[in-house]
Parts: sequence; structure tokens; C-alpha cells
Amino acid sequence: MGDELLKLFAKRLLLFEEEHRSFHVYRLAGDEFVSTIKKSLKEEVYAVCDELEKVILQPINIKGTSITLSASVGVSFYPVDGRTIDELLHNADTLMYKEKERNHQRELSIIKENHNANI
Repeated sequence: MGDELLKLFAKRLLLFEEEHRSFHVYRLAGDEFVSTIKKSLKEEVYAVCDELEKVILQPINIKGTSITLSASVGVSFYPVDGRTIDELLHNADTLMYKEKERNHQRELSIIKENHNANI
């Protein structure tokens, strides 16, 4: 089911790419993707990211099972966050892992709150 999920998700990303000509997506490895967005204002980049998040959160149905994905996103801007692709990727990756940790802590808090409520 994992391979099928990855293929369907990749198709979804490609459709998003077709709708947003300034957005290009590339698969790094496994379930990691990187994109470039040619926009001049940070607000425009964040607007595309918000739209992408909505697309990612739409459930994917495989053999009668509905699967909802989550994603952690790190954004870096040229040339402020780096002048080379390696610097830009490193900074975006660092931000992505901070976002993952923040989401993980929030999930643990929700689990803890639910557990306390049931006592």
C-alpha cells in the first residue's frame, strides 16, 4: 500500500505543479520532496505553501481505505538563507525538522491532555 500511496501523492503534486507554473517539485528520497517556487515576495511563497498544505491534507483513498497525510515544511529564501542549492536545502531541512519537532510536541500534548481527561 505504501508504494501506491507514494505514487498517488506524487501525481497530486504534479497536478499542483501544473496549476502553479512557478512551483516545481522534485523527489529527494523515500517520502521526501523538495520544491522551488519562483516568486518575488515572501507572502507569495507562503500563499503557495498554504495552498499546497490544503492539497496534502486531502485524503487519499486506496482499496477502500482513506489515508490522510501530514507534512512538515521548511522554507528558505535565496539569497538570504543561502547562495547555493546546498545551503538552501540545509536551511530548509533544518526548519522542517524544527516544524516536525513542534508538531510532535503538540501531538504528545494532545495525547497527554486526552489521557488526563479520561482519568
